[in-house]
Parts: sequence; C-alpha cells; structure tokens
Amino acid sequence: MAKYRVGLIGAGRKGTQHARAYMLDDRADVVAVADADQENLALFQQRTGVAAYADYRQMLEREDIDIAAPILPVSANPGIVTACAEAGVKAILCEKPISTSLAQVDGMIEICKRRRIPFGA
Repeated sequence: MAKYRVGLIGAGRKGTQHARAYMLDDRADVVAVADADQENLALFQQRTGVAAYADYRQMLEREDIDIAAPILPVSANPGIVTACAEAGVKAILCEKPISTSLAQVDGMIEICKRRRIPFGA
C-alpha cells in the first residue's frame, strides 16, 4: 500500500499532536516539518527524525508532499495555504480556525478548488 507523504508546517505542541496522529495511521508517512522557531524545530526533529526546515517554502520545494498540514496561528494560514496549493501538494489539512476573514477563506477555497486540491480544517 502506498503511503501519503505528509509535510507539517508548525512544530509546536499542536503540530506534534498532529504528527503523532499521522504517524499512527498506516496510510501516512510524516516526511518533513517546517518551523521558523529553531527550538521547536530541533525538538520535533530529534523526536521524529524527519527532515526539518526553518522555512516552509524550502520544504515545499525540496520534498514531494502529498498532504500539507499547516498547524499555525490563524494569521499565517491564508498565505501558507495558498503557497501549498501553488506548490502542487495533493491535499491540505489546516488547523482551525483557518482565518479571521471570510474573504481570506474564500480565497483559500478558490485556489484549492481551481487546482482540485482537497482542503479541510
């Protein structure tokens, strides 16, 4: 059975919880994580052994990601979801709330819809 390659964006407490859930699913393989917080990133990488990136854009460029999982503060979601869609990931599962603006939500839904990328929260 082929596994979905998961790239997490956000290595903090919630990101670690999401990673654990993916790791418990035989259909998923967490292959990379990105976080600008070097302490969180180092701890996550030490615990999991996955490739670690200080910039999510580098992760998207270098890794073949099926599922992007941004687990971030709400203000970062619109730009990162858009970047993930533009990078060609196959699905995006975003932590809730996904935005504080309905217009931003509409924009994220629209780009995912145009690119036929399943988008969930």
